[in-house]
Amino acid sequence: MKQFYTNLRVGSNGFLSVHQFIFFLDRYGCYRLVIDDQIAGMPVGFRDFSPSGDRIVFVSQDKLYIADQTGTVIRPILEDSGPWKYPWRLQWSPDGRLIAYTAHREVTSESGKSPVRAIFVLSPDGGAPRQIGPELTGTEHVRWVNWTPDGKHLMYRFS
Repeated sequence: MKQFYTNLRVGSNGFLSVHQFIFFLDRYGCYRLVIDDQIAGMPVGFRDFSPSGDRIVFVSQDKLYIADQTGTVIRPILEDSGPWKYPWRLQWSPDGRLIAYTAHREVTSESGKSPVRAIFVLSPDGGAPRQIGPELTGTEHVRWVNWTPDGKHLMYRFS
């Protein structure tokens, strides 16, 4: 069983500090995993826990990584995304077989540079990501990405 909590507090430096706690309950008892802004010294952006709670997918320095639930065993699953940058909105499928995420790239036209956004799925074992859905241009943003409970479909909202 997994419980997720967020603790906000103001540090001695006057800045807001966000600490996320994940409590796992197994047959040996309960233990707590603290997720701050780093895992094993790596800066962490977006992250999501696998449905079983035994792995974490996270973004660090524009790359995707998988870590075990303790954050000590880490391996890259997407080191080079080509022109697509800034993976975010990470979402495990309910069966744990795929990870959905969004990314964007810059395109240059006569009017200048503009962002293009898209949704991808990737195996937690690595490999080539697969783009799904349309490319969003200009001011269109992916607001959220969620799997259906059976994991057969990916829903997203953009505006």
